[in-house]
Amino acid sequence: MEDISIKKTLLYWAGFATLYTLLALFSFQNRDPWSFSSTVWFPAGLLLAALWLSARRDWPLWLITAGLLHALCGVYTGRPPLLAGIFAAFDVVVFPLCVMLLRMLPPLTRTSTSFQPVVTTLYQVAIIALCLTLGSILLSCCLLLAGYAVAPQHFISWTLAALTAALSILHYLQSESGNMPATRSRGYSYMVIAINLGMMFTFSVTDTGPWMGLNPLWVQLSVLLLSVFVLSARQAGLLLILQYIIMTTAISFALSPQATILAAWQTQWYLIFSAILTGCLSQFVTSHHRLLCTTQSEQEVIVQLAGSATCLMFYLNLPEGEIEWRGSPSVFFPNEALSVSTLVLLNAHCSPPFIADVQRWYQRAESAQFRQQITVQRLTGEQIHCLLFLQRISGQTHLAGGIILLSADTAQIS
Repeated sequence: MEDISIKKTLLYWAGFATLYTLLALFSFQNRDPWSFSSTVWFPAGLLLAALWLSARRDWPLWLITAGLLHALCGVYTGRPPLLAGIFAAFDVVVFPLCVMLLRMLPPLTRTSTSFQPVVTTLYQVAIIALCLTLGSILLSCCLLLAGYAVAPQHFISWTLAALTAALSILHYLQSESGNMPATRSRGYSYMVIAINLGMMFTFSVTDTGPWMGLNPLWVQLSVLLLSVFVLSARQAGLLLILQYIIMTTAISFALSPQATILAAWQTQWYLIFSAILTGCLSQFVTSHHRLLCTTQSEQEVIVQLAGSATCLMFYLNLPEGEIEWRGSPSVFFPNEALSVSTLVLLNAHCSPPFIADVQRWYQRAESAQFRQQITVQRLTGEQIHCLLFLQRISGQTHLAGGIILLSADTAQIS
């Protein structure tokens, strides 16, 4: 198993190093006319994704690799070694700081309002923008101390290049793969993605100026925002990445030393604000859908509980197996409410054991409900017969459930 893990890590490292090198060399082909800084910086999104998706113990591997490749590619394309080292050093300092601060944000709870994910997304954007801005200021100071002339445009160029790449991939990283509503057709979603890509490619490659006063970017942004109501959060995140690649690549090939740097900045500002708006709207739609699914599941559970005088509802978080009781569990487990906080502990109080059946039902995903009669063993020696049931919630890993006291044991509940 250890050999397989090492081989897997080496494979990931080789892919990361190869892709980082190609993206860096491509980015260095687009230098602004007043410094050694590149107008676009594709590796920023790749490094952010590697840090986001990996454990902190693996960060040195990605950071050392990124720093060395950044410096080597810079020297290869004509940067002085000192300048290449300064840019590489701040590249591997700013992005780990971004990810650490993002992970410190409190996780969203299931009972949050639909607006809380929007606020969280804005916090994430503010953290990344603040880190990159401070990094740009420190980078400019170091370049001045090293004897290089730094223009104000240099500060703007480096910040926009890194911020555009980071925000374009942020929404894809924070989205979940299994949150697509069942009512949405995959074929319809693919058609919407194809329409967006065709529009992005057409407006980016062809010289389409305003038509009767209509800016094509407004059309593209409007279609992108409307697509959020059809696409899942992960599909919307993928669309933002493709938009960044298409538009930035088109700018890169169109850049010339004369007059296109302002056009590049305008496009980058568009990519930044479109990523913010699309991310916030997609998070709101996804959160609203989750709340609807949770409410529907709660209603189904309440219907199941309505026929019993003694019942208790709970949420089961998987794969952790943590139980969140929606009432006092002392009704079924007097004087031991704190000890029955996981599925394993609940299983230990019951006979026959049910945890294997629950895991098998959850993995197969064949039915929406799980029901099983159990006998609860109380510390007082009493045994009560109950019905345990679990209800799936569409697009989420946690389950709604409840315990119903069967009528024959009602007298044993005090």
